Amino acid sequence: MGQEERADNLPEVEKNEEVPSMDQEDGGFRPRTRKIPGGKFRPNDKVLLRTAESRSPLGPYLISSMVSPQKYRLLTEDGRTLVNDGQLYDEASLSFA
Repeated sequence: MGQEERADNLPEVEKNEEVPSMDQEDGGFRPRTRKIPGGKFRPNDKVLLRTAESRSPLGPYLISSMVSPQKYRLLTEDGRTLVNDGQLYDEASLSFA
């Protein structure tokens, strides 16, 4: 069986589908998935931003994306412009609007 034939028999993976990683445990390979800790906000959630410079919360803003656990990029309320050129904001400084 040639390499081309084996590649044709493999199932296609959809974009955004979770793919198990292979990890060596107990002397053999076992498929395992890694869980990435999530935050409490999701894209398009409406939030308020608290900063040391402001006495009252700023916003509302929309969550653009979670870049790393508990770090977010914000959009203006119309959803078209990144806040402060895409600066990252910590989850602790955000609250639901």
